[in-house]
Amino acid sequence: MQPAPLLWHAGRVCATAGSPDALAAAAEVSLRVERPGARRVTRVAAAGACGDALTVHLAGCNLACAHCWAGPEREEPARAGFLTHLELARKLRLLRAENRLGASPDALRLSGGEPLLSELSLALVADLLARLPGRLFVETNGIALGAHPAWARALTAHGPRLFLKLSLKAATPAAFARITGRDGAAVELPFRAAAALLQAGVPFDLEALSLEPRLFPPGEREALHARLRAIDGALPGRLREETLTPYPDTSRRMAALT
Repeated sequence: MQPAPLLWHAGRVCATAGSPDALAAAAEVSLRVERPGARRVTRVAAAGACGDALTVHLAGCNLACAHCWAGPEREEPARAGFLTHLELARKLRLLRAENRLGASPDALRLSGGEPLLSELSLALVADLLARLPGRLFVETNGIALGAHPAWARALTAHGPRLFLKLSLKAATPAAFARITGRDGAAVELPFRAAAALLQAGVPFDLEALSLEPRLFPPGEREALHARLRAIDGALPGRLREETLTPYPDTSRRMAALT
């Protein structure tokens, strides 16, 4: 896939605003939600996923998925304020100490917006692991990671304390474009991310809403499994298949899906 033309802005790569290219959009969103040593954070909560992990909800994503459960800060990340990595770590440490959320003291999760947009995202992962004990779960769409396989090799430095949950949106370009609102050519990138993680030995699993017929029509699920088998015969065994949960923002977005 040939990404959209990029521009240099303040020493970083950015994209023309409103680009339908998912990779260019990652650079564009990064400019809005990331600074060196800081990230826009919507809220911190506890969630049942990943073992009642203390969950950091990040603002901003390079995709516009119809099934997304994130709040309006996905489209308007400026609703969320910046926290430095140090401020975020202190907040998380305090929440763990007070235990008001009933979250596990050994599990932390990055979710909501896309956690892996740029090399600044890798720094957030490294900082949180350095400042807080326990395991960090990172939920990613794999777009930027698939375009930069060297990131997977860099992530091996964190060993088993880091676990990636890679979300597969579709198996074919047409379905990817329909679900994510981005150019279908980017469907390749999450599969490249899976291959890179597998080769590097980074702990990860896969997730897909492949049991939801409104998202995966006949043949799409079979195509998804076939693509995974083409990477590694055992890879479909890492796939967690789900149906849709009707969260309020999910229902709002799904109503507009055609």
